[in-house]
Amino acid sequence: MVVQILKSLGFTVLVSGSLSYFLTNFNITFWSSFIVITVFQIAGWNIFQYIQQRRDREAQTIQEQEII
Repeated sequence: MVVQILKSLGFTVLVSGSLSYFLTNFNITFWSSFIVITVFQIAGWNIFQYIQQRRDREAQTIQEQEII
């Protein structure tokens, strides 16, 4: 579990850092863009998980109705 969290955190930091470093070429400060990109990644992941859970619940409900 801890390894998965560290992998996820490392990937998030790598993506945020890379994009923030790229944006410094356009005179955008590193730390502000790093924070914004990190927040967008976390929000996007939460939205993705919500949609997946909703689809799973709907499929489960349909399957339960078919069984009945």
